[in-house]
This record gives sequence, structure tokens and C-alpha cells, in this order.
Amino acid sequence: MKEYVLNSDEEEIKRFSKLSGEWWKENGAFAPLHRITPIRIEFILKAVNEGQKYSIAEERPLKNLNIIDVGCGGGILSEPLKRLGASVTGIDASETAIQSARLHSKKSNLEINYLVGTIDSLIEQKKLYDLVIASEVIEHVQDPNDFIKGLKKLVLPKGKIILTTLSRSLKSFLIAKVAAEYLTKVIPVGTHEWKKFLNPQELETLLASDGFRVDFINGMTYKINSDRFVLTDDLSMNYAIAATYFESTTI
Repeated sequence: MKEYVLNSDEEEIKRFSKLSGEWWKENGAFAPLHRITPIRIEFILKAVNEGQKYSIAEERPLKNLNIIDVGCGGGILSEPLKRLGASVTGIDASETAIQSARLHSKKSNLEINYLVGTIDSLIEQKKLYDLVIASEVIEHVQDPNDFIKGLKKLVLPKGKIILTTLSRSLKSFLIAKVAAEYLTKVIPVGTHEWKKFLNPQELETLLASDGFRVDFINGMTYKINSDRFVLTDDLSMNYAIAATYFESTTI
């Protein structure tokens, strides 16, 4: 059987497993994920509301959605998705990360289905989701093409996929790699491998080749004056992409 993976790079899994105690420390190793989560949620709501089936004005705008958070880590994104009403499954190859996620969701009184492993077991179960999210994950996998093919097997026809990642650019090299890992040390050295970053055009091509129609792309840009991330048209650093899946590759 073809293994579609989180296509788990063992070194990546070990690296993040060592940081299991850091997931819910807002000023710890995963501080960037905590800071970017509000804009990730804003983008997800924008994508969901695109078809006007769900209203972002509702208190629980994701209440009709069955969502899988692939590479969920300690559950930083899974928890707000659940609070917005979604039925959420989180899966990660790191057992220690999932232990952290389960512990925190229990403390938060949130019912989230956390699973240890790759997405292959879900594929075997023929479990399909309205929305498949892989946030800050694709830059850590061995083969992005295989990764997308695996995600495709989890999406309902006309369901959506949302990916967030870093663009391969000089800006991302200087900020996400050199500055973040070596100068300011806000994240551990080795967190990112710059050559694994995909620019938006490359990711669009991968999605289109597997039957996805890209709905829209936004940059997620940090604004120093307001100390927060906002959605922009600048795709040179962090960006998010939403796409709809069609069973036929002819769209």
C-alpha cells in the first residue's frame, strides 16, 4: 500500500517530540504559532464562508463542519476550531505532542478526537471530511506531492483544503531561518529547512494536479505597529491557501 504520510520525516518528529512540554507556553518554543493562530482562524472562516453556506456572524460558525487538523501538534489550532463549533479530529505522528494536546483539551473541557499516527489509518477507514487543514506542516514533510495526494483522500467532493506555510524567498530565509533561529532564538535551531519551503506558485501547481481548484491565497503579514498578523497580498513570507476539491481533475 502506498504510504501517504504526514510523510513523516523521523528527524522532524523527534525534534518536535522533544518540545512536548512547550506547546502551551505562549512565550515558549511555539510562540510564533500562538501569535499567528488568530489570523489562521480568520482565514479559515473566510474560506468556509466563501460559499455562503456558513455565516461568520454566527456564534459557532463552524458547527456544521467535520474538520481534520493534520499535523495538529499540541492542539494550538484544534482548540479554537472546536470552540467555533466544529467536530474536530487532530492527528500527529508525535505521541508526546498528542499527549500534550489531550491533556490541555481535557483541562479546557473540549471534546477533540486526537489520534497518534499518519493519515494512512484514516484513508483505510475511508473517513472523509468537509475541511482538511494542514497548517505549518507541508514545509516539514519529505515529499509535498505525496502529502497532497494523501490529503486529497480525506476530502469530501467539493470539500475544502486549507494549507498555511512559508514561501521560499530571500525574505523568509533571512527572517524565518537566520533571524528566528540564530539571532533572536525565538524558535529552536533546526526548526525549519529553508529548501523545503514552497512558493505559492509551486503549491498551486501541486493542488491543481490533484483535482483542487484554488479559491484564494492570502499572505499572513506581521505588523509591528499593532503587534499582530493580518491578511495581505504579500506572499513572500507566511501565506495561506484555500482550495476546493473536485473528483475529476478537469475543473
